[in-house]
Amino acid sequence: MTRNHKTLHIEGFADRLNEAIWDTGLDTREIERRAMVAHNNMWSYRERGVTPKCDVLIRLAITLDVSVDWLLGISKVKKRY
Repeated sequence: MTRNHKTLHIEGFADRLNEAIWDTGLDTREIERRAMVAHNNMWSYRERGVTPKCDVLIRLAITLDVSVDWLLGISKVKKRY
C-alpha cells in the first residue's frame, strides 16, 4: 500500500476490480452508471489502481456483487453476504 498525495493505492485492487467487472458481463459504462462513478474516476481505479473513497467503494461492491473486503484484498471471500 502506498500513498501518493491524497491518493491511496492498494496492491492488486485494479486486478480485483477488473475481474469483478468482467464477471458481471456488463460493459464499463453500465457499471459506472449503476454505481454512479464518473468515467475518469473508473479509469483511475481500473488502470492506475487508485482506491476509491469509502462511499464509492461500497457502491462498486454492491453493483458488482462482491465484498468490499475482497475488493481491498483483505478477504478471499468474493461474494457479498
